[in-house]
Amino acid sequence: FDTIIVAISDGNRKDYLACVIAHEISHIIFNDYINRSTKLSNKIEEIEFKNKDKVVKNIEKEKDKNEELIEILKMELNRDSEVNADINSAKIVINAGFNRNTCSEGIKFLAEKNELDAHTDKKSTHPGHVERHKLLDAFIKKYDNSSIEKSFKTYKWKWTYNRKLNTLTFNPLKIDESKL
Repeated sequence: FDTIIVAISDGNRKDYLACVIAHEISHIIFNDYINRSTKLSNKIEEIEFKNKDKVVKNIEKEKDKNEELIEILKMELNRDSEVNADINSAKIVINAGFNRNTCSEGIKFLAEKNELDAHTDKKSTHPGHVERHKLLDAFIKKYDNSSIEKSFKTYKWKWTYNRKLNTLTFNPLKIDESKL
């Protein structure tokens, strides 16, 4: 959340805050934690399968080696998740009408304010800001959001308030598309 605080503290750049929030929302919408843990589980099974017939002289050394490999895999999957969240946040922000380069510039800004590493460390959960910036710029160059509005259909909805539980619930309603 320190990135949110930095984005808020520079009052002139609420668009950077939009990128940070969109990035974090992306992690939730796309179930990043579940996807990462599933991928990691599959990789661990793969490692165990490869090693099942191996005769190991030093079990502790092999176990340490596997744990180190699993930790590296975790970090790699986390970095992939961060890059995907960067791309998704750019989509969200561009589609919301902000400047195409907002999130790319935001990463640069946050890197400077937070003194983030420029290059990717294999033991880090996040790519270095140079890599993130480069990947995001490549995505932004080819991203075409002009078809978004053409395929967008309006939906009806209603909000329901439950006083007892103090909850507000959003309920999308089915609509007859033939009447649109």
